[in-house]
Amino acid sequence: NGEPRYNVTKGQTYRVEFSFENNGESYQSTKVGYYVSTNDYISTVDTPLKTITMGLGRNTVYTYQTTITIPNTLNSGQNYWLGTIIDKDSTLSEVTETNNRTYLAIRVN
Repeated sequence: NGEPRYNVTKGQTYRVEFSFENNGESYQSTKVGYYVSTNDYISTVDTPLKTITMGLGRNTVYTYQTTITIPNTLNSGQNYWLGTIIDKDSTLSEVTETNNRTYLAIRVN
């Protein structure tokens, strides 16, 4: 559907990059979860890959790189979505809770 897709190999480690922004009133520290999903809605019930803690200053965009290992349990030849959820435990009080997820489409070799 015009969306970029990245080919990956099971068991391989890749560097991924996502951008995060805090539009709140003050500095916030929160947990960010990385997941692999069978659909483009990333949620905490998807396969967890990694959790980090990130501090975000007010009105600043942070582009963060980290490494992710593709699980060996994924099926070759299938599409998946590698995604992230900021404030994964919903501990921050926010006006909008629906904008905390993003993803990249991947296809497993």
